[in-house]
Amino acid sequence: MANWRSLYRLRRRIKMEQLSKQRWFSNPDSKIIPLDTSILFYPTYTCSTIETTKQDYLTRIRLLIAAPGNENSRKNKIILSLCRQYLKEQSTITQSRLNGFLSRSIPTSKLIVDLINHNNIVTDTKFLNTDPRGLLTTTLRSSDIPDAIRITLDTPSSFPHLVSNVYPSHYIKPNGIGVISDIDDTIKHTGVTGDKKSMFKNVFVTPWEDWIIEGIPKWFNSMASQYNVDFFYVSNSPFQLYPTLQNYISKTLPNGPIFLKQYAGNIFASIMNTSSANSKKSTIEQILNDFPQKKFLLIGDSGEKDFETYVDIALRYPEQIIAIYIRCCKDSISDGSYNDVAMVQELNKTIAKQYMKPFQPPTIPNKPTIVLSDSQKESIRISKERVPPPPPPPLPKRPSTISSMTSSLSSSSASFTGLDSDSHERPLSSRERHSNNDAYVMPSTQNDYNTYDEYFDKKADSWKLRLNIGLRQLINLPNFNIDIQFFIDPTTCMTNSMKLIRTRK
Repeated sequence: MANWRSLYRLRRRIKMEQLSKQRWFSNPDSKIIPLDTSILFYPTYTCSTIETTKQDYLTRIRLLIAAPGNENSRKNKIILSLCRQYLKEQSTITQSRLNGFLSRSIPTSKLIVDLINHNNIVTDTKFLNTDPRGLLTTTLRSSDIPDAIRITLDTPSSFPHLVSNVYPSHYIKPNGIGVISDIDDTIKHTGVTGDKKSMFKNVFVTPWEDWIIEGIPKWFNSMASQYNVDFFYVSNSPFQLYPTLQNYISKTLPNGPIFLKQYAGNIFASIMNTSSANSKKSTIEQILNDFPQKKFLLIGDSGEKDFETYVDIALRYPEQIIAIYIRCCKDSISDGSYNDVAMVQELNKTIAKQYMKPFQPPTIPNKPTIVLSDSQKESIRISKERVPPPPPPPLPKRPSTISSMTSSLSSSSASFTGLDSDSHERPLSSRERHSNNDAYVMPSTQNDYNTYDEYFDKKADSWKLRLNIGLRQLINLPNFNIDIQFFIDPTTCMTNSMKLIRTRK
């Protein structure tokens, strides 16, 4: 046993030495840095802020330090086996979209962040470290609008090459109109409410051309080109899919910062459990706080909790939210897809009736004042005086003897029943007992059981309740003026949104 263990340790040490010579570099701090380490930068934005009399600019920075993972590791073997189980047909598309999940992050990496202005001069420099997951989320303040951001991995001088990249800075004006949009089933087909296997296939196999939702690119690009609307994309998709989503948005929709959730370590939990709204709400609130003078349209879908999230945001920021548009994706608002169109029309009618034109109760006229004369007042006073109660009835006389009382009771009972004291009731025969009986009537709870043919739509009833709860909350706003609409075809709300932008810009 001892020889076997020593042989295993020797083979493992030789393998690690060979691997380190090929791909790894050890710095003086005994920190292992892969030679193929790269910087994955998630573009955000630069916004202006005014404190006292000085105007500064805030630049939000998010990035990840990672390296390609080993496919023979335990985690990656599990991921690949699950992919083979769910995806029978694999292609180069699958491999490219899986790279983010197979890579390994480099924790606590030292970075140098430089802000560069339009004259290619460094205006500010920060020395920062990533967290244990290799992520960095920070904000840099500057007196000028940065033109670019340079990220450099702080490596020893003996490191074989320099790991550094320059990324453009995206400055967004403080006023105007902005759109905060969900991604899955809002601007691309994902199938969150459908079969999980089909959803997995849509994410890793389906070409991006098949993700396009008809009408969405025309709507979004029209708002961007005609009214210079700024776009923010907030989703619960894992950040490992950022390169894929960035490629899709850049080819079909207006560019804008993309905010994704952090991968928790389980590929199925990060891709399929997209119903959590907490991370989206915090990101949206940060955007609204960074642009307090900008008006926003919130666009989501019915497959998740976007409606409740947007209603909560509108209650917190009523002056900034001007519209809430919910795309009704398949199998989300009705138990049968054939009823989706009718359900959308019913929801929009409810909005028009209860929210856009709230019920106004009729005014009740004031009661006329009545002047009473002295005689009327006197008659009312007399009627209110207390009348003495009537005297109680007299008590019956007590019989003199017990025998007389007994005889009186027997005679009264005989006269009441109409029978002689010595007569006996004849028992009824079986034929007499059943001759006049009515048919047995089943109780209503049993007789009416399972006689209803009406179809109950659980999803539709749930959405009616959710809509009514949200509308009751929004009606309580002092000056509610938010356009709310459910849609299947984006062109149905495209006209309303364009008109709204023209009037509220």
